[in-house]
Amino acid sequence: MTIVIALEEEVMRIICVSGLQSGTTGAKKEHFCDDLKSEWDLHSVGELVLGMGDLNGHVGKQIEGYEDVHGGNGIGERNVEGKLLLEFCDEKELCVANTWF
Repeated sequence: MTIVIALEEEVMRIICVSGLQSGTTGAKKEHFCDDLKSEWDLHSVGELVLGMGDLNGHVGKQIEGYEDVHGGNGIGERNVEGKLLLEFCDEKELCVANTWF
């Protein structure tokens, strides 16, 4: 679900996501990721975009290869969905906010 809010001179786009369950087939995961990327790319220059929700990904505690995306405060092991999340964030120059504290 996407909500676009116009506040005088500012526009905020909020993308609320509920990710696929762990163990979902690769084709469905790829389709989900493509849809998320397409929705993200709809924003205009100057819009504040927030992506939030449960993507069912565990990014784990290892940050190697994702230093600009992962703040180093994860737990456990990374799963496939967590890797997809980190790749998406890396591609879109975002970060996983709850790993930065």
